Amino acid sequence: MPAFDLSNDMYTALGSNPDHIFRQVTNFNSSTINAFTTYNWDLKEDHNFKFILGINRVAATTEWQSQHKPVNRH
Repeated sequence: MPAFDLSNDMYTALGSNPDHIFRQVTNFNSSTINAFTTYNWDLKEDHNFKFILGINRVAATTEWQSQHKPVNRH
């Protein structure tokens, strides 16, 4: 289940009134696949071979949205 962090941060320049709101949402998704196999090959009785074949794949995506708007103070 994805987690969402919806925060309202006051975005103002140093020394000004708090008249803007900045909101940012970020989603991180990551997946990993690990698979491997082994094979033993014996040639007569003097030669023993072992083969290992595998894959390791990591995929990640990031989605983000941001919004910056002035606050109407009337």
